[in-house]
Amino acid sequence: MKLLFASRKTLAPLGEGGGETIAFDLLSALESRGLMGVKALGAFHYPQLEALGGILRDLRVNLSLEQQAAEIETGEGTIAYPAFAHVTYRMPDSPTTTLAREDHFQQSFAEYLRQYNPDVALLQAEGFIECWRELRERRDVRTFFYVQNGYEPARFKDLGIGTPRLLANSEFVKRKVKDQFGYDSDVLYPAIQAERYHGENPAKSGQFTVLFVNPIAVKGLAIFLHLADRFPSVQFLALEGWSKIEGKIFQMLSSRPNITCLPKTWNMAQIYAVANLLVAPSQWQEAFGRVVVEAHAAGVPTLASRVGGLPEASGAAGLLVDDYANPSAWETALREIVNQPAILETRRPLLEGNARRFNPDLAAQRFAELAAS
Repeated sequence: MKLLFASRKTLAPLGEGGGETIAFDLLSALESRGLMGVKALGAFHYPQLEALGGILRDLRVNLSLEQQAAEIETGEGTIAYPAFAHVTYRMPDSPTTTLAREDHFQQSFAEYLRQYNPDVALLQAEGFIECWRELRERRDVRTFFYVQNGYEPARFKDLGIGTPRLLANSEFVKRKVKDQFGYDSDVLYPAIQAERYHGENPAKSGQFTVLFVNPIAVKGLAIFLHLADRFPSVQFLALEGWSKIEGKIFQMLSSRPNITCLPKTWNMAQIYAVANLLVAPSQWQEAFGRVVVEAHAAGVPTLASRVGGLPEASGAAGLLVDDYANPSAWETALREIVNQPAILETRRPLLEGNARRFNPDLAAQRFAELAAS
């Protein structure tokens, strides 16, 4: 069985968001376990090429570039120039990945669909409507859309073009899609490769260190800053997520002596290795909360908002804050943790078991069964 995955986003390892990493782990498991042959198509912007090349060199992965003529309009007419249309690479134990120039993505998808002739298509994130328009008449291709935040199905409903088979990344998202749009969906929990996050944790015997990923407002930036102010003897780490830490956010973080800003990285094991606790003080309805499971895989306890899919991701291993919009509630919870180390120690034996719930083998087998049904 052949699978074509498509998303008009930059895929792993340059795309390091939760959705991109979840797709990478799922597709890698499908191919390496022999469940499906996989090709993945994403997109890139020119400024990202140098960064992608650097990451792949560090990982000792070869990069193939394909040139294609492009045109630009000037005051003196149209000028043709050589431009990279596709970037292709294959990381160890993962499928071949091609990134198309963003303005070339739809054409590339149509070409892939025709040449690869897949049995199954899996769409995710940006570009899914255009891809679905290509696929909806292809009765020979079983098409799925992986809902990542619960809002995407609104596009299908607004356009009145039907839907592919919907997959939800949590029971929370499944309920949300049904309640808001009337669509049924199947739950496919994220595939999370626990071994990628394993490492030593030297910080356990040193200064207490709290990690926060993606320091933006909806992820709980205000709560994080409040905690840093209230616990001057605790070290706080702010790791880049969706965008660079800069401007006003950088000023707020860097002005506090106990906060260190870190650039985003594919090697998350080295980040978790220096953390005693991950906080996820989200102020919106998280669809899932992959970062919680990553931390558990690394042996790092978590303190998260009881909202959206975070309780599902946390399982019995994670600590939750009910009054998650209240800074004082977070302060109380962290104070108890800092003053009573036994609180975290009682959770530690549960961490690995929770991470195993999202083993890529389970997710890959689940998807293969759904694709065959």
